[in-house]
Amino acid sequence: MGTEIDDIKLSTPIFVTHSDDNPSDVGGSWNDGFGNNQGYLISFTEDMAEFKGIQTYLGLVGGKFNNSEDGESNLFGVVGGLKKEFGYHVEGHIEAIVGAVDGYGHTDENRDKLTTAVIFGAGVSRKFNDFSIGMDVGILPGKTLSDAPADAYVVNATISHSF
Repeated sequence: MGTEIDDIKLSTPIFVTHSDDNPSDVGGSWNDGFGNNQGYLISFTEDMAEFKGIQTYLGLVGGKFNNSEDGESNLFGVVGGLKKEFGYHVEGHIEAIVGAVDGYGHTDENRDKLTTAVIFGAGVSRKFNDFSIGMDVGILPGKTLSDAPADAYVVNATISHSF
């Protein structure tokens, strides 16, 4: 990456659900539903190569949110993806985030430990000059990729600024 930031995006979760029930020995129910996982992620990205109208980007991401176990989490990592403008100022994207997160673990002593974070997402936004508003859907494949009790599915509202 160079030194130029092309986009800043702020995301906040508005709805969360899970693939499986939370085992009763881990706390009963998940912190699911609308507005239960308040927080934010902010990403700083730089446009990289473009091929046939598809723009690649790479950057850094970090944030804080209420997690599915009713705890507080901090996440930081790298983000990379593909985006394309479809006309009428509508842009779609797919992306992946890989990094570290704390606040998870089935005991209080594990909640302060960092664990691997992987998020796959897709979204759409509407551009208004240098600003965009949109929606993202993210999949956190905790059960699929590790020994977590469930995968999580998150819908985020987004606002971004392009330089």
